[in-house]
Amino acid sequence: MDAFLDFLPFVLSALHFPSPSFGSDGGNPSAVGKWPWVAAIYDVRKNLLVCGGALIREEWVLTAAHCLAIGARPRDQKDFLVYLGKYYRNDSLDDGFVQKREVSTIVLHRGYNLFNFDSDIALLRLAEPVQFTERVQLICLPTKQFLHLSEANLGSGTRGTVASWGENISDELSSELMEIEIPVLSNAVCHRDTTHLTGSPDSTRTLSWNSFCAGNNINTSSQDFQAACAGDSGSPMVFYTDALRQWQIEGIVSHTFTKEPCSLRRPGEYTIFTRVNRFVDWIQTNTEYTQCMCLRSRDKDLKHIMPRK
Repeated sequence: MDAFLDFLPFVLSALHFPSPSFGSDGGNPSAVGKWPWVAAIYDVRKNLLVCGGALIREEWVLTAAHCLAIGARPRDQKDFLVYLGKYYRNDSLDDGFVQKREVSTIVLHRGYNLFNFDSDIALLRLAEPVQFTERVQLICLPTKQFLHLSEANLGSGTRGTVASWGENISDELSSELMEIEIPVLSNAVCHRDTTHLTGSPDSTRTLSWNSFCAGNNINTSSQDFQAACAGDSGSPMVFYTDALRQWQIEGIVSHTFTKEPCSLRRPGEYTIFTRVNRFVDWIQTNTEYTQCMCLRSRDKDLKHIMPRK
């Protein structure tokens, strides 16, 4: 949490950002190259991996606005480096698949609200486009044409995957990329289960039109419990869309209702995600995104498939 508080002087006491350095209570180490669009965003001044992101074009990464902001304004782009194709947190273990890029531009959504976290979405433009490899690929975005499929992905009970780095159930930083799979929840369930965490019956005040809630509900057993904790801010939540034969980003980790460490997280403590399909026009306008070039596969198993152009 300290890394984020350095960025932002005002935080609602009942709400918390997952501090920049992902954690997954009950998560598992990912296979190398399994999630080839995941980006690691480093704070150069702190020499610290502070947030995750998703590669959506050769030179564009999608992440959370609060990762890149001081208050409501973007930080200096020189403060950040972005790594693609990365698996190990420790740079000394990087191999020839890892691509490191400086940042040329930071674009925060003009509707970003640091008090209720509405429109918590941002774009990083890389100083140099990436080269596509087995470990560096694009994630597909929702489209207006198939908005109904995106909405189906976000139906209550549908499970999505979040992959990033950070603290594990032992409250220690993970040495490799971790993944969890958690279900989307209705606003009603999220409201019911988080009132005691916020101290307010209006806990859904942060569940705007532009966000959704996900996590294991209070009836989940401890053996099956998984949670994002102590940091996967900016990391993508992705779903496999069978009708389109593609993995698709639907959410960006925004904030939680608790600042407990991973070891103390319990079912019913949820994460709020920015709802990407509300921002398709904004993304297209800022990135000149006109044609899908993302990775497609006949099934969920990604086997060294290059993006379709």
